[in-house]
Amino acid sequence: MNCCTYCGNKLPDGARFCPGCGARVEGQAVTYDSAEEFVAKEEGHRSALQTVTGILMLLTLVMPFVFFIVWSGILFYLDDLFYNGPLSLWLMLPVGLFGVFALSWRIPMILFYFRETRYGRGPGVGLKICALLFVGLIPGILMFCDTAPSE
Repeated sequence: MNCCTYCGNKLPDGARFCPGCGARVEGQAVTYDSAEEFVAKEEGHRSALQTVTGILMLLTLVMPFVFFIVWSGILFYLDDLFYNGPLSLWLMLPVGLFGVFALSWRIPMILFYFRETRYGRGPGVGLKICALLFVGLIPGILMFCDTAPSE
């Protein structure tokens, strides 16, 4: 059976694109006896650099929550010392909104990165630049150090 080299879906005869993931299969179709054989041979070929980069990207998801908790603790402490009003609530609102806004672009980029590196492929230049600017400096630099070929 012909299978896509990227996602493992069955390919119809003469297919130029995979119906499952949309990847170009022209001249790239590989024959496997079963889907289990495909998974055993193709999946899990992420390099160590790609794994470390993915872990650091996942850690950036936690950082807005940690920052929000620390910032709210500082504000409540200062609020008790100097002011007897809802000052800390007004100052926490922008921090919380920024954390949610930051997650709204980090989560899709992290999921896209894991999808791109699933079979050892490297991310494209656009994802590398966006990760450098919006996810984190260290994961972005590690992506640029990755020499795996990208689509």
